[in-house]
Amino acid sequence: MDGWLTLRLEAFAKVPVFSSPKPLVRQGGVGMNVLTIRKHSRFAVRHEVTLHGEDQRPYPGLLVEVSQGGCRVALPGSRTFAADQPVTVRIPGFGGLRGSVSWTKDGFVGIHFVFVLHHDELDDLIGTCRAAPGTGERAFGT
Repeated sequence: MDGWLTLRLEAFAKVPVFSSPKPLVRQGGVGMNVLTIRKHSRFAVRHEVTLHGEDQRPYPGLLVEVSQGGCRVALPGSRTFAADQPVTVRIPGFGGLRGSVSWTKDGFVGIHFVFVLHHDELDDLIGTCRAAPGTGERAFGT
């Protein structure tokens, strides 16, 4: 299967698992992909946001991934944030989400929300981020 990683477990069965750039984690002799051990499912989005750090200055970014517990934002230029720094992600059409920086790497920042989003809130956020500008309808390809 193209795009799939197949694991053999003692010749009992083949188990398809999504491939990932991260290596497999071995737990009890069974290979586990990082995507199977995440706390919350991730959803791809594409929506301009502003990040507000402790100085309250707005920094533009592009929200590219969201889950109930956090998000990933692409940052243009050389702006960086420190780990554990409190931030607010302001999302036009949705509002602000408070969180703290979990990690930064290669122009991206991972943010852990202070409060986990409820399923309805996450659905509203995804709908907002995937809406075609000015229409409120989902954009092609999202």
